[in-house]
Amino acid sequence: MKVIVESNLHISTLFEPPMEVELEGDGSLQSLLARLNERCRSIRFLEGGSVGDDVHEIVVNGQDLFSMPQGLDTPLREGDRVKVEVYMDPLGGG
Repeated sequence: MKVIVESNLHISTLFEPPMEVELEGDGSLQSLLARLNERCRSIRFLEGGSVGDDVHEIVVNGQDLFSMPQGLDTPLREGDRVKVEVYMDPLGGG
């Protein structure tokens, strides 16, 4: 099953949203975050079964993660749109 991931994070050739991500197994939000961990190891999307410290917000089809009763166990479906916002420190000052 494929879901579409949108994000404020963009790393050329490695993490270029919007992008399709193939999920196997249970197809839950947790399995998606695990796949994103594999794809971009410098960002902690998932840590010990919880949302990683680098993640600011997760929205599935317009609904915020924290308003979903199943949380990270929320099942995803083919074509779902998942927005993952990460904390990004400024790269320079001025």
